Amino acid sequence: MELLYSNKQFLVTDDDFLEFNKYGLPIEVFCPNECKTIAFGCLQKLDIDHALVNGMKFDRNKVIFFGK
Repeated sequence: MELLYSNKQFLVTDDDFLEFNKYGLPIEVFCPNECKTIAFGCLQKLDIDHALVNGMKFDRNKVIFFGK
């Protein structure tokens, strides 16, 4: 497995989700199985298991969320 590093992004925590939603900042949804970004946009809804980004529902345990 290859590790990717970025100086401009960080993992989004639960507290970050609230801040991003408050200011309308976009987040990146990254799939580690496919090794690619599968969505980019504003958080529309958040619960304990799922996040809704750009009208698509993502399982929070299966993808990684990055902020900028």
